[in-house]
Amino acid sequence: MIPKLFLDYSYPYNRLFNKILGKSFSDEDLIELKEKYAKFEKLYYKYAEKILELIEKYNEPWQKKVIRIYPAGEMLPFSVSSPLTLKYDENERYLLVVLIHELIHNNFFEKKFPNRKELHQYIAKIMEKVCSELDLDLEEERKKLEEITTK
Repeated sequence: MIPKLFLDYSYPYNRLFNKILGKSFSDEDLIELKEKYAKFEKLYYKYAEKILELIEKYNEPWQKKVIRIYPAGEMLPFSVSSPLTLKYDENERYLLVVLIHELIHNNFFEKKFPNRKELHQYIAKIMEKVCSELDLDLEEERKKLEEITTK
């Protein structure tokens, strides 16, 4: 069963990250954050279901019924898979590739890897297959993320 995805622009979540960094986060900042993600949202709503289907096709059946995605500002050093948190990047295509990567992390249930590098090499292979079946050229963005994650 393909999980339901929800974009959750969480005020408390973003406020917490900013507070840790000694910064404030207001209602206006949340509105601005939503505006920053507008281009990404168009890609997200167009491709999300197809991405989930392709991840399942190339990896494992989904076990989760719901996955919340927390768009965040630039205060994070990187995106994370649990809870799935996207660090803002002005390149919406790169954000889509990062989302694919983090969703693949959320699709592991049986597989175990001896180290982070082998895990990310495996994810990179799945990402390449998923990206190649979308009607978008994401090769540059995929390679950029692969360089970061497979070091």
